[in-house]
Amino acid sequence: MNKICKVCGRDLDWEDTLDCCGGLLEGYVVERQLWSCEHCGRDYIIELQINVKPEDIEQIYFEEA
Repeated sequence: MNKICKVCGRDLDWEDTLDCCGGLLEGYVVERQLWSCEHCGRDYIIELQINVKPEDIEQIYFEEA
């Protein structure tokens, strides 16, 4: 999923994930990310969301703590 600069049209570079909320058991994950354009020096905040269906969750580890 390419992110494109609104000014010059070039691909943006991911810099950092600023915040995250939700979770697998809640059925969604939202990330707020910082992206930047190396060419014109602009920064963008982009939020991405993924919805998770319970049947898509696979347990890969289960151990007594």
